[in-house]
Amino acid sequence: MGLPPTSNSPAMNDSELDKILLSAGNELPLPPDFGRQVWRRIESSSAASPGLASWFEKVLSPLAKPAVAAAAILTMTALGLGLGAGLKPRQEDWKEAYVESVSPFGSPHSR
Repeated sequence: MGLPPTSNSPAMNDSELDKILLSAGNELPLPPDFGRQVWRRIESSSAASPGLASWFEKVLSPLAKPAVAAAAILTMTALGLGLGAGLKPRQEDWKEAYVESVSPFGSPHSR
C-alpha cells in the first residue's frame, strides 16, 4: 500500500523502498533499557489520562451483576411509568384532539 507517485518523483514499489531503508542502516544505537523506557511511558500515559472508556467501565461494570442489573431495570421501569402517568393528558384534551383531527375548524366548545 504505497502512496501514489507525485509529478516530481518516479513510481516506487515497496521492495525498492525496503532496499533503500535497509541500505541506510542504523546509525544510532538504542540504549540498553530502551524497551523498558517505552513501556514505562506507555503505562504512565494511559494511567494519567483514563479517558471516556475507563469512565464507562467504572460506571457500567456494576451492571454486570444480575441483582444490580435487575434493580436498575426495575428503577427505570418505575421511573418511566411514573413520568408517563404524571404527564398523561387529561381526557378532555383527548376529546378536543379528536374533534380537531376530524374537523380542524371545529372545536368542542364552539357549538
